[in-house]
Amino acid sequence: MHPGMLLQPRAGTPTEAAAPVEGDAGAPLARPEGAPATNTDASAYISQEACEQASRTALVSAGGYTAGAAVLGVVVYAVLRKRLWGSAGTRLAAALGLAGALGTAMAAFDPVRADVLEQCMHSVDFAQYVFLGSQLFARSMVLGLVPALAATFAGCLVVNRT
Repeated sequence: MHPGMLLQPRAGTPTEAAAPVEGDAGAPLARPEGAPATNTDASAYISQEACEQASRTALVSAGGYTAGAAVLGVVVYAVLRKRLWGSAGTRLAAALGLAGALGTAMAAFDPVRADVLEQCMHSVDFAQYVFLGSQLFARSMVLGLVPALAATFAGCLVVNRT
C-alpha cells in the first residue's frame, strides 16, 4: 500500500498549487484543468427537499421538547399536591410556569437544530419551506409555550381527579 493513498485530497480541491496567471505575483490563481468550480454560497448546498425535511425534523423535536416540559410540569404539580404545599392555584401556577418557560426556551433555542435548518432559515430563497421561517419569537410561542401550557393544564386536571 502506498503511504500517500490515505492522504487523498477532498473533492473540489486542486491537487497541485496553481501558478499565477501571466507571471504576475498579484494575479489570482488559475483553476487547474478538470477541477470543479467552487461555490461558497450556502444556498448551493441546500435544496427545497432538504429544507422541508429539516423543518419536519425540527417540528418533531419541538414536539418532544413540549411533551417533556409538560410531563415535568405535571410531575411538579403531582409532587406539590402529594406534599400539600401551597394552595391549588399556587401548585397549578408553579407547574404551568415551569412547563411554559422550559417549553418556550427549548423550542426557541433548539439544541439539536441541524446546520441545514439554520442555512434554510437564513436563506432568502428557502426560508419559505421552513415552518415560521426565521421568526424566533413566533416559533417559540407556537411550538413551545402554547402546547406546553395546554398539555400541562390537561395533565394537571387529570392528576387532580385521581
